Amino acid sequence: MTADFDPSVFTGTMFNRRTAQLNHAARWVAWDQYHLPEVFVGLEVELGAIHDGVMVEDKSPMTKYSFSGPGAADFLDYLLPRDVSKIEVNQLYYTPWCDHDGKLIDEHPVFRLDDGSYVNSGNPMTLWFEQHRGRFDVEIEDISAKFGVLAMQGPKSLNVLEALIPGEDWQSLRFARGRRAQLPGGVELYVWRVGFTGQPGFEFWVPREVALEVYDAIMAAGEPHGIVPCGHNAQNIARVEAGILMPGLEYMTAGPDALVAAYESTDSETLSSPLELNLGRFVDFDKPADFVGRDALLEEHQRGPARALMGLEVNWNDIVSLYDRIGAPPEISRRISWTRYPLEHEGHHVGHASSVCWSPVLRKMIGLCQVRTDLAQAGTALAMEWHAESESADVGVTVADLPFIEDKRRG
Repeated sequence: MTADFDPSVFTGTMFNRRTAQLNHAARWVAWDQYHLPEVFVGLEVELGAIHDGVMVEDKSPMTKYSFSGPGAADFLDYLLPRDVSKIEVNQLYYTPWCDHDGKLIDEHPVFRLDDGSYVNSGNPMTLWFEQHRGRFDVEIEDISAKFGVLAMQGPKSLNVLEALIPGEDWQSLRFARGRRAQLPGGVELYVWRVGFTGQPGFEFWVPREVALEVYDAIMAAGEPHGIVPCGHNAQNIARVEAGILMPGLEYMTAGPDALVAAYESTDSETLSSPLELNLGRFVDFDKPADFVGRDALLEEHQRGPARALMGLEVNWNDIVSLYDRIGAPPEISRRISWTRYPLEHEGHHVGHASSVCWSPVLRKMIGLCQVRTDLAQAGTALAMEWHAESESADVGVTVADLPFIEDKRRG
């Protein structure tokens, strides 16, 4: 198995020659060794495309591995808490990946292809795979450099797909399913029905050598439908609205491959189990095969998790009052915050907030939080520590149900 990641190299993805031309704001964000546009047109325009129109976004920096050979399914079945034997051809399973203590290394999909192999896309896991492949007859290849990934999201995404690849029944393609397809000129790619924004959408796995051709074809097919290139910031806010996790923000990744995190140090709160993040439905204790982390997760399941994932609404007036007190204009970033905010209830530490951001769609300051299970009820009032200039103070927050918006990915 080879890893293509080189921390000494910082570059654009295989779609960069197109996205750089469209990035009129010239604002970039780093994702591993790649730079991506943070915003193309504007936050409100791009969020509007996600919720009411259609957008396309480059997600190529995700690390992608291929698993093949007689032992590929057994290898994945050992690493995953879901029953890999039930994954059908051209289907994907969203799944947690846990260490032996039941803590999340990552949570991302595994795809079963029509040639009998499996692929995944998420964070780098080279060392983790090497540590566990010993007794399995499996070939593992880092294919990150071979394929680009374009996400097309929004209620008009089906219209664009039907124009891009006509003559196929795309409406019947179920969520978490996919298949090989060809553009009218013969270019072959994989199309998956998935979403990271809570809206209907698709994901294209594109061979490197035809990356620009596919990008141009998508933009041409989408032009009559008002397709908008989407920056990293807008889709990140949309995934918070949809209550979707981000490794390194909602939890620090466990395991030997952890590269980045929002936290300065690791403690009992930065590492989380799937049960603490509302992912218990993706842990199959009854599957025939043993799996990494099973004993720890079963013990936690039996006693009940100490924390639960919820939404959070921030009292904006409290933030205004804090800035007014120090004689400064109220200010919040239009980007997702990478800070972990302590939460208190009646003077006691009860959890933390993450991914705090302003949602132009909801016209609220929102975020995600992990709190004690007895406080994980919509309407619970908590205090969150907020920093303004050189001052800090507690601001009021209210626990909220997730998602903030209706999940339309299966619609």
